[in-house]
Amino acid sequence: MTLEPRYYWFRVFLLGSLLLAHAFAVPVAAEEEYGQQSSLEQLEADASRIESALVAPCCWVQTLATHQSTLADEMRAKIRRRLAAGDTPEEIIQSYVDVYSKRILSKPPPSGFHGLLYLLPVVFLGLGALILTALGRRISRSHGKDDGADNNGNSHRPPAETNPEDHAAVRRLLREEIEDVD
Repeated sequence: MTLEPRYYWFRVFLLGSLLLAHAFAVPVAAEEEYGQQSSLEQLEADASRIESALVAPCCWVQTLATHQSTLADEMRAKIRRRLAAGDTPEEIIQSYVDVYSKRILSKPPPSGFHGLLYLLPVVFLGLGALILTALGRRISRSHGKDDGADNNGNSHRPPAETNPEDHAAVRRLLREEIEDVD
């Protein structure tokens, strides 16, 4: 079946017009439902914030904003539909918490056990600082008083007053030891 050229171009024009109208109708409809003219940008900003706040429940590793799976795609589409319908970001997040528990939150709230997780790094940093300070003071004190002793208390200096007889006895003992070795 061949069409006359004028009907062919008419059908192409009609089909193209319908596709363009449909392509622009979906964002315009979402924009009208969501509010003002610039609300489409607000919808996308809210959707991005929600997607970053939620973890993908299929793997529990990545956020919805970065995860690539069919479940994550469906959840992103549902978030945008709910925002366009007038739900607030807090309501949407809470609905996912109701279904999946607090595990779905990428950043758990600082209460209960999760509050301890926020507090522990600060506590460990403080303890580490105290230990380093105590060790530093101990090392500086031991280097500050130089009594010539090593860590075991053995002195490396000769006694202040030496007796010539002691020197002779030490020399004699050393000679005996050397002769025994040979």
